[in-house]
Amino acid sequence: MTEFYALWDALPTGEKANWVSAIGTWTGMIFTVLALFLAGYQLRRQANTARAESFSRIAHEWTAMYKARNDVISGQVVITDSRGERHVHKLKTLDELEELYPTYDLFFKNCVEWPEIRQLCNFFEKLGVAVHQRFLEPQFLFILVTVDTKSADPLNPDGPGAIELHLAPYIQYLRGGKPGKKSRRIAYRKDIYVFYDYLLNEWRHQRHHPMRPYRAWSRRYRFNPPR
Repeated sequence: MTEFYALWDALPTGEKANWVSAIGTWTGMIFTVLALFLAGYQLRRQANTARAESFSRIAHEWTAMYKARNDVISGQVVITDSRGERHVHKLKTLDELEELYPTYDLFFKNCVEWPEIRQLCNFFEKLGVAVHQRFLEPQFLFILVTVDTKSADPLNPDGPGAIELHLAPYIQYLRGGKPGKKSRRIAYRKDIYVFYDYLLNEWRHQRHHPMRPYRAWSRRYRFNPPR
């Protein structure tokens, strides 16, 4: 240290000022980098916390819609009235909907199964928007939520399952009829539940690329999903 002070004292005043300025600049840069690193770490922690909360809310909502999901899969909605009596309403085809409800006012007022179907469609639509905007990663979302069952056609594994088959007539009805088929009825909304369609496409793609989270750690967990 004595030699260092001797060399420092031997430097001209201008050189000392340059060294002090350089040391101050580098110190400031180091603290800036550390501050940026800590800020980035904090932002990542907040993002992970928000993502965990989102998945927790989705899992809770999906559990709350367990009855609606099972009703749609079975093709009939069971409604319990104020006296505790159960009424079974079979889900309708597009032709039946158009015959029974020539106007949308009649449909919204008299279609008893619509509130339960609407609940499920709105849930899928919300997830479709979140996936489209990259708020949620589909590979993790589809572990929590089953968007559709296996294809109802064994010869077409990518075909629609029970959920899509039973929701489609109601969505097509609100869009004015089947795509490509002329209809006298004006569509309620042509773009209704378009993000549900997007979610279905993502779901079909993901079925061919399932997650295998334990493969890299198979020696630790001793679990390898089938290929």
